[in-house]
Amino acid sequence: MDKNNKKITILLVNYNTSKFVEILLYSLQKLTLNSYKVIICDNGSNDNEILKLLKVVTKYKNIDMIFRLQSKSGSIAHGEALDILIKKVKTKYAVIMDTDCVLLMKYWDKYMINQ
Repeated sequence: MDKNNKKITILLVNYNTSKFVEILLYSLQKLTLNSYKVIICDNGSNDNEILKLLKVVTKYKNIDMIFRLQSKSGSIAHGEALDILIKKVKTKYAVIMDTDCVLLMKYWDKYMINQ
């Protein structure tokens, strides 16, 4: 953990949304004050989308990827992926974001931690 205890783990479940992930990662890089790690669980995207996602994540630091095939569909599959992701958190602070989230507030993380 960071000496200031303000490192954040950001959890994302991806399913064929590499374009959204790219925008979110860009906004995280530009608008986050504290150090952070992103863990993305790909939830069975098609091969083309996985290749696009891998190309996107290579542009950024501190990103871990998990690949899984869905055993169920819809919300159940999303929940199963979140169960996997939550077990990977080793920081004091964590946030689950949908891949279509776009941060608009500078230092959003400082605001959230101070709450």
